[in-house]
Amino acid sequence: MAGLANLLATWYLQSLWRMLPPEPRGLPLVGNFLQMRDKQWLNLMKWKQEFGDILILRVAGQPIIVLNTQKIAADLLDRRAGIYSDRPRNIVAAEILCGGLAMGFQRYGSR
Repeated sequence: MAGLANLLATWYLQSLWRMLPPEPRGLPLVGNFLQMRDKQWLNLMKWKQEFGDILILRVAGQPIIVLNTQKIAADLLDRRAGIYSDRPRNIVAAEILCGGLAMGFQRYGSR
């Protein structure tokens, strides 16, 4: 029994979910979708005061990261664009079918 408790404690402490920003509680499956239907800006302002400048919303299983200040948005999206502005590698569409020349599938870089 102590081994199981130790295993669960280790799993919880090393979990990547613990490193994510806070999030408002939503409903199962739809997440925060119903809370974002009308006057979303009022909910976002309320959640900014409650959870801080960065929070996560879950809408139909998709996580949405909300940046509530211009300073944080500029820092993450402008100054660190090389980290966050890339696309996943699409081997079939981008490389095999188009020979690496399709602009819509280009990864972040000099091209």
